[in-house]
Amino acid sequence: MYIKAIPIDISFWNETLTYYVKDNQKKYINIWSIVSIPINHSICSWIVSEIMNNKNSFELEIKSIIEIQCSFPLLSYYQIVLIQNLSSRYFLPIHKVVNFFLPKFILNRLEKNSFQDILELSITNEKNNNRITPIFIHNINYNKFEDIIIQIIWDFNDTVFIFPDDFYIDSFFSKNKQLENNSIIYKNSYTYSKKYKLFLEILSKKKNILFWTRKILQYNLVAYKKLVYIEDSMVKYNYNQFEKYSNFELLKWIINSRQFEVYFISSVPSTEFFYLSKQDKFNYKSI
Repeated sequence: MYIKAIPIDISFWNETLTYYVKDNQKKYINIWSIVSIPINHSICSWIVSEIMNNKNSFELEIKSIIEIQCSFPLLSYYQIVLIQNLSSRYFLPIHKVVNFFLPKFILNRLEKNSFQDILELSITNEKNNNRITPIFIHNINYNKFEDIIIQIIWDFNDTVFIFPDDFYIDSFFSKNKQLENNSIIYKNSYTYSKKYKLFLEILSKKKNILFWTRKILQYNLVAYKKLVYIEDSMVKYNYNQFEKYSNFELLKWIINSRQFEVYFISSVPSTEFFYLSKQDKFNYKSI
């Protein structure tokens, strides 16, 4: 068996390399596995992006992977596709995009503990849904966002609420403290240690409701069914790399992955969001 893998440590663009997997390693390897491979005189960590049964005829000599470091899906398949798309679109070294979805402080902590922290976690299988048309809930009467969100919580389960920033989260929970014990809450201001703990809680789906800032879009959310994105035209938030790509661009690829039901709630939607909603033909609902 052969694999294609993408680098974690260093790259020049969006290249992948092909490696051979020995028979005794086959059952432990998946797309998203982290493997050790030989590069010149070094050993590097790469992520499996594709599995092939036969090598291409033009390949001459293919080296074997050294070992499988981690078979747990730290990244989901939809994230692997998104990483490759972003690297190609923005001409970014692919390892830079990998580090965006799997931050260095998380990977370094996992490696330091020899990936022991995830051995007890259960694996959630990928969903394979037909594309579900996103729903735009337009709050034209300026109802309280708190009331809308509380109603969604009563109606749904396995839901991620995506707030613009820490201030929105603080404001929401100052009025709804009863939800704190049953939810995973994330703030951009948290320490790396706290963020690492929350990363593991998401993978294990410790709780069914998440309240996060827009940083959540870089995490593996495949355990959850619904994303509820709070849109506010007054909040401008981009992810910084060599280029800036917006949350809506990430959401568009996430929607196309067919993994989630996506809802948008807004009183004053931005022009960028209106364009996205028309382009993807969102279902519209006013309240």
